Amino acid sequence: LSPVCLVSYDFGLYFLHGWNEHDSQGVKYPSYFRPASEQYVFYMHELGAWEYWHSYDRWVIGPVHNQAGGGIMIKPYNPEMVCPWQIKWFRTHRWYHDVNIPNLWNPVGNPWKIDDTIFIECYKEENWPEFDCPCTSFNITNEGRVKEYHPDRLGEYTLLTDMHKEGYLAPVYAKVSPRTSILSLLPPS
Repeated sequence: LSPVCLVSYDFGLYFLHGWNEHDSQGVKYPSYFRPASEQYVFYMHELGAWEYWHSYDRWVIGPVHNQAGGGIMIKPYNPEMVCPWQIKWFRTHRWYHDVNIPNLWNPVGNPWKIDDTIFIECYKEENWPEFDCPCTSFNITNEGRVKEYHPDRLGEYTLLTDMHKEGYLAPVYAKVSPRTSILSLLPPS
């Protein structure tokens, strides 16, 4: 079991946070945390009673550990797989939380959208090396609409060091001004 995993949808590294053990299963699942986005990856096993009893097993990516209010949900084909990167992706359903779209069954709508591009991989540095940039600072300027709508994004940025410890694989820059914003450059694909 690796202490680090990589999630494709919310790019970045998640570090081993602990273990979840659900009373009804007796199996321990790893849970992960990404300091950069304050998101967790964890396994949930719930028993519910509607008109019948059912079990709902899924991996959740969200801001609160052990709560199903996350923004990404992965329902594995085989819930007995303890490591999230060992999931059989071709038989697994994946969703992200978007906006409600009313439908025939629910007039309020369903915000969950299917997205088969969501994957979790075991982090191997040779496959996902840190992206390096020789530029230690830069200036963003614009004389058009950006200046009108997002003036706080314009200005000088400087490279922050050791951000890989926070789960970033690309350089991270912070704005040099009273109104600070952070900009992360993604590696070229």
